[in-house]
Amino acid sequence: MKGEAEKAQKYYEQVIATRDRVERSATQVKFYGGINIALSLAWLGRFDEALALVEQLANDNPPANDALLGSGILAPRAMIRGLAGNQEAAIEDLEIALESTNAFPLTAWDLYYDPNWDFMRDNPRFVELATPPVTIRTTP
Repeated sequence: MKGEAEKAQKYYEQVIATRDRVERSATQVKFYGGINIALSLAWLGRFDEALALVEQLANDNPPANDALLGSGILAPRAMIRGLAGNQEAAIEDLEIALESTNAFPLTAWDLYYDPNWDFMRDNPRFVELATPPVTIRTTP
């Protein structure tokens, strides 16, 4: 929520407040709700909590058990790792996510257009991943 930090902070706090209810829910609600909670924690700078939650979600839903949910953790975990300062681990997750299949596949276009990734735009490896092949043109 660019330019609306106070509004965004309130939103993130509202999302985090749902944690108890989300953790008592069905598997998919736990998973996707948990991702939103972990992302909200990260955007508020609560990196240790965000990383612990996203790792718990990854451990509870490994790709070998459920390819749909398991690979769906990669892009959100990449964002959390990147926000927490570990851009190399974030890039590793993104490389795998771009090659994985799930209900909501990540594409280079997602990385290219989504302003939530702006904090990584100075990283050459990220720029390479976020440059869809059709945007590269040569002149005669």
